[in-house]
Amino acid sequence: MGDFMKRKDNLINKAINTMKNIEDDINFIAKNSEQANKHMDELVKSSKSKLPTIISIIALFITFIGVIVTFCDITVWELIQTSTKQTPQYEIYLNSEYSKLKTYVETDITAILNFDTDSISITAYLDSIKDGDTLKMVQKNEIEWHKKVIFEKTGTYKVVATAMTPSGDIIENSIEIEVISPSGDIINQIYNYIN
Repeated sequence: MGDFMKRKDNLINKAINTMKNIEDDINFIAKNSEQANKHMDELVKSSKSKLPTIISIIALFITFIGVIVTFCDITVWELIQTSTKQTPQYEIYLNSEYSKLKTYVETDITAILNFDTDSISITAYLDSIKDGDTLKMVQKNEIEWHKKVIFEKTGTYKVVATAMTPSGDIIENSIEIEVISPSGDIINQIYNYIN
């Protein structure tokens, strides 16, 4: 029985020591929780006064990021559009029924445009000097314009077609037409040779 009592006393002492340790731990936690509560109260009090400022700073930051993203998005989109969008190349394709003809022979000059315009005109230049009037061409369909022309003098003519693009620019194109004298007209050949 003596061993039993010793063990019982021993277990009771251990239990008492454990209870004291638990009590010390509880006191330590309580003391520290009081300090933690004080710090939390101070933090809450200071953050309450700063809370509107913090919210304003966060809102300003989000707005700033939104502006940057919007600006970058627009800039990138504009760059993409600019790099993929090519400015239209307006052109006049000019052609003559004959590139070489005799004086007083009628030829049909055709202009084909890759854009809409109200009018197109042609002017003939002989030796870089305007020869005759500027003529308005007649529209045959949406893209094709025509004008019948008769050349009275021999030589190489530069025929210039001029039109206004939808953007308001004036563009032109030219072709050369060689006009020769009729085969039996020796006087014209001599005259052209002398001049």
